[in-house]
Amino acid sequence: MGRTVKKLLIKRLQLWQKLIGINNFVRGTVVELRRPCTYKGCKLCKSGIKHPANYLSTSKNGKTRLVYLPKGQKAEVLKLTKSYKELKEIIEKISDTNVELIKLKSKLESKIKERESNEHKKSKKTS
Repeated sequence: MGRTVKKLLIKRLQLWQKLIGINNFVRGTVVELRRPCTYKGCKLCKSGIKHPANYLSTSKNGKTRLVYLPKGQKAEVLKLTKSYKELKEIIEKISDTNVELIKLKSKLESKIKERESNEHKKSKKTS
């Protein structure tokens, strides 16, 4: 059982190291919306084709916010949103590992109490 605890502690340490390696992130989703432009003579808009624009969509307290992304920022923001998802996954794995450690600690404490109880009973019989 001691080896299992050791393995879980090593696993948790490795996860923490991964977590520390994620230095920049953003919560949200990159979305593409199509909107008409403001140029009155635009042939595309007149034909019904709207211009694509990228936004970072985030929500807080039930309110969705869109942040416009200039053309060159889309790839960078996609990486940041991916990092956030990885961060969440690592946190979940750390939590799962901690749950396993709590279960093992509980089992170990129960076994220790059981041994102490048995030893106490044996000592009473020999007295």
